[in-house]
Parts: sequence; structure tokens; C-alpha cells
Amino acid sequence: MSEGMPKEEVKKPMQSNVVELRPGAVQDPTTGTVLGYAETPEQVAALLTQAAEDRKAA
Repeated sequence: MSEGMPKEEVKKPMQSNVVELRPGAVQDPTTGTVLGYAETPEQVAALLTQAAEDRKAA
């Protein structure tokens, strides 16, 4: 490789609404904030339901 050649860089497409999260993280689809961590679909549904109720109450 000659020195004048730019290095090949692999870049992921940047999406401002996507955050690298540990497995099980649940994000509010409206605000993008992390609501909590869930291991089962039932826990995910409970977190999303609670977030929707909190938004209505606010």
C-alpha cells in the first residue's frame, strides 16, 4: 500500500435516534430514552405501557 492512499475505514451509518445499549434495554419509541431493562416480552410490554401512562399523566 502506498503512503498516498487513504486508509479504508469501515463506518457504520450514524442514526441519531439509535444508541448502543446493553442487551435487554427497552427504549421509548417516542422519546428514545431508555426505560429500563427487560428479559421477557412481558417485561418489555410493561415498561412501554408504563411509559405511555406517564406521558399521558405529564
